[in-house]
Amino acid sequence: MRHFAIDIDGCITAGKGNFTNTQHFSNLQRYISEHNLSVFLCTGRSAPYVEAIAGLLHINQWCICENGAYLYHPVRDELFYNPLISDETLQAITKCKALLNTPKYKSICKVELGKEICISLNPFNGSVEELFSILVQEIDTNLLYINHSTTAVDITPRGIDKGSALKLLCEKEGYNLQDIVAIGDTSGDLPFIRLAGIKACPANASAVVKEICDYVSDLESTEGVLDIITST
Repeated sequence: MRHFAIDIDGCITAGKGNFTNTQHFSNLQRYISEHNLSVFLCTGRSAPYVEAIAGLLHINQWCICENGAYLYHPVRDELFYNPLISDETLQAITKCKALLNTPKYKSICKVELGKEICISLNPFNGSVEELFSILVQEIDTNLLYINHSTTAVDITPRGIDKGSALKLLCEKEGYNLQDIVAIGDTSGDLPFIRLAGIKACPANASAVVKEICDYVSDLESTEGVLDIITST
């Protein structure tokens, strides 16, 4: 049986700051329900956001949240923290939050609300790449992992990513990685896409993601995800 691991922003939805076509979303939800597909979300978003999207798509199994920091079950409202998170890395995250609360960073970016462990930052005026290049020089990359999507810079405990969480979820549920169809669109999705038996992305995915995918849809975001599901 195939299991579909799908990123939210840029895949399930059009992404932060963009309007998602509700008809396309409805078509995706209908197909998942009618074919009783095994689908779980694999995202940098927090549990409350995942709960909302999972409810709309009728997803009732463990999902990956905050770039792999924990698994969340949207029906049972349970959290399962990634055991790779250490006290040392949590202390590094706390120090990083203090750094981001200084005037220098408060003037150039804002911290996304709702994250329990990881940190996501949105630049005010400059690009995500510029913010990334500034931060990577100041944080302890021995303890923290820093990456970026099209809209945010993400900081997580070192060793924690969507790939480590996918392994955790598969062990917990008894899934074979070769049965996973991974769908993502940015470099932050590479750790879990690389592990999957089938690698796929919508047309709006970055070049680095497209390079490793077995199937690249001609359609973007929500439409692209439905195309992947029906074609793989």
